[in-house]
Amino acid sequence: MKKVLLKIGLFISCILVILVLGIASLYRTIDKGNYYTLNKKYDNLIFGHSHTECAFNDSLINNTLNLSNSGESLFYTYFKVKKIVQNNKVKNVFVSFTNNYIEYTGDTVEIWKEHYLDKWYTKYGAYMDHEDVAILLKNNPRGLLNVQSITAKKYLTFLIKNKKNIIEDLTWGAYRYSKRAKLDSLLKINEVKNKITSFRYSKYGLLYLDKIIKLCKENKVNVYLVRCPVHSSWDRSNEPYFQKMVHGRYSQVPFLDFKNFPLPISDYGDRSHLNYLGAKKFSLFFNNLLENGLLKKDNVQEFINTEMNKKAIL
Repeated sequence: MKKVLLKIGLFISCILVILVLGIASLYRTIDKGNYYTLNKKYDNLIFGHSHTECAFNDSLINNTLNLSNSGESLFYTYFKVKKIVQNNKVKNVFVSFTNNYIEYTGDTVEIWKEHYLDKWYTKYGAYMDHEDVAILLKNNPRGLLNVQSITAKKYLTFLIKNKKNIIEDLTWGAYRYSKRAKLDSLLKINEVKNKITSFRYSKYGLLYLDKIIKLCKENKVNVYLVRCPVHSSWDRSNEPYFQKMVHGRYSQVPFLDFKNFPLPISDYGDRSHLNYLGAKKFSLFFNNLLENGLLKKDNVQEFINTEMNKKAIL
């Protein structure tokens, strides 16, 4: 009986080893493949979550591509930036940096929960090093194990169909044309403001933002942090902690703050997202700033504020 069990155990172990080696080989094939060239040359790339996804209509901004994706944490954004920057000639990278990025809750919810593993690991799992995988393994080993088959299936399908561009095939990001216009009704409801008695920064979100910045500098790409327009009613109770990051940890990285960009209620989808009307106005404004030398200014925020004030007067 023991010999039978030993043989069964040995057989299962061999199968597992074959599967692990097979998946590792598949991931390496994807990682090393020539699948990351953008369909044209862009000077500016925009990365981030739903704020930038809804705000930057790249069809209205010269030489710019928006690769933001709703719900994407900076942990996963790093791998996207890495593959694209290393495989394309890019001048400037704009990364969304806003209040809801800096809190620890984003680590627990948006990195290793099953829903986010299914959504993001299946896109970027092939590009992770041991230390990246260790984070997921530590916090959700079962979820990480379960998502391997889904990820392998996506990658195999891509290879079997002989696709050429994984960025487009797995939908790495784009501008989202939103017709949502709920702010007027939301303003009739009193939003509960968070009273902060203690605050914990996002460990992995900020760590991987650091990695994004370092990666861009190593590849001689200018990197900028950007906060999109949000309505004044949106909860920013952690603003003192946010400003501490801006003027401390990231003081050497240009920060473009558009939170006070003047827009009517009808241009917002909700408290923190623009709809297509707001995106059009903001994108044309942003394009005009770029055309007028925004990135060459000694004080970019002063220039932004001056131009926003002109819009407010009009």
